[in-house]
Amino acid sequence: MRAKSWIAAALAVLPALAACFSERDDATGPAPDYVSCSSGAPAPPAGVRVVRIRNFAFEPAQLVVEVGTRVYWINCEADNPVNAHTTTSDTGVWDSPLLAPDSRGVFDFQFNNAGTFPYHCTPHPQMEATVTVAFAAVSS
Repeated sequence: MRAKSWIAAALAVLPALAACFSERDDATGPAPDYVSCSSGAPAPPAGVRVVRIRNFAFEPAQLVVEVGTRVYWINCEADNPVNAHTTTSDTGVWDSPLLAPDSRGVFDFQFNNAGTFPYHCTPHPQMEATVTVAFAAVSS
């Protein structure tokens, strides 16, 4: 009996613990209105980019951003269980959970280091893309 209550208590804290390790600043809140599958979505603010997942592809497949940019991925596929996707770094830098289709799955990550970051979808490894992060150009 004591083991069951210990297990129940441990399971009760898992959602809160998972939120602590989420890449999202606000793991339980909705995504900003510019993170949308709608063509009429407002433009994201400076320092933010959006990658849409459509037709088993990341759009854009090649993204170039400056250091400090936050990238949001949103799953714009039709509502079908086979259309759940991840955004998973090839080098272990980030790994999203399965992103639900029909605009419900959103994941974000802030790129604080320069470099080239290839990534893929774990359930559909043929889905590949790259984020290239560069330092801001110095104006003279």
